[in-house]
Amino acid sequence: STEGLGAFRLRLDLVPPAGQAPKIAVTFQGDGGTDGLSGWTLIVFPDGDKKIAARLERYEDLHYQVPPQDLPTGGTGTEETPLLLTYQDERLSVTFGDLVLFKNVPLLPIPGHARIGFSTWGPETGVAAVELKRPGAAR
Repeated sequence: STEGLGAFRLRLDLVPPAGQAPKIAVTFQGDGGTDGLSGWTLIVFPDGDKKIAARLERYEDLHYQVPPQDLPTGGTGTEETPLLLTYQDERLSVTFGDLVLFKNVPLLPIPGHARIGFSTWGPETGVAAVELKRPGAAR
C-alpha cells in the first residue's frame, strides 16, 4: 500500500524497442482517484534517433525538463533496463540504466496524496517488473 507514503524508491524494469527510448509516464503523489494526473508526472520518451528525453510536470505545467541525451550504451531491446525514481528529503532523482535524467531536483510534497501509478503508450514499451521500497524499510 502507498498509504502515507512519503519518501520512496520505485524501480520499473522496462523493455523498450531496440535502440529506442521507452514511452512511459509515472505519476506519484497522486490522489488515487479518477484523475490520473493529480500528482507529479515524470514523462520519459524518445526524442531523435537513439535519444531519450524527460519532463517533470504537475498537471500541464512543466517544472523541469532535460534535453535529449544519448541512450545508455548496450542493450538490444530484449534486455530489461531499469527506470529508477528516488524521492527523499523533498528531492527527486531519476535514472534510466546508467544515465542520470534528474539529480536531486527539489519537489514540494503534495499533502494527502500518496498514490503512484504509471502508464505506457503504444505497444513498444514493456514493463517486466515493478519494485517499490520505502527508505529505511527492511530489505
